[in-house]
Amino acid sequence: MKSFLVQLGMNPQDVWIHERIIQGKDGKRDPYDAHQVGVEFVPKCPSEGCQNLCNTPGLRGVSSYAVTAATPGPTHDVDRFTCADERQPATARIVTTERWTARTEDKALLLGSRSKPLAHVCYRVTTSADHYVGMTDERGQTERMQLLGPEYTRIEVKVDATKN
Repeated sequence: MKSFLVQLGMNPQDVWIHERIIQGKDGKRDPYDAHQVGVEFVPKCPSEGCQNLCNTPGLRGVSSYAVTAATPGPTHDVDRFTCADERQPATARIVTTERWTARTEDKALLLGSRSKPLAHVCYRVTTSADHYVGMTDERGQTERMQLLGPEYTRIEVKVDATKN
């Protein structure tokens, strides 16, 4: 794995590889261990390389987005967001939660309370690399987005402040 990353232009001192040793039983691989074979790495990308590697949907083994000068991630001044939709409440409060994402995946989220989905609400989902703003559909589902992992994903929704 390390030689592969070095061929991509990464400095060998910037690559940390952690490999789990798989134990066998009676000369065969333990079925439990078969699902845990893998290598983890956290790349520090050179200025001209590997941003696509670090943020490619479905790429196995990528644990984080590489934040560089060219790809700084979302701006930190975005306390306000709008969905440019007439259904957005005039007086809104923002409800924020964080969700652990174990590994990078492309998916749509279902937003809702215990009793009903949050239909037609403005949302913002923020990862270390990007943020996604939109309106949920009638089932409380967002558009598909890339959630990066392992890291926390911040989810914010605008709800009508005049309602409980």
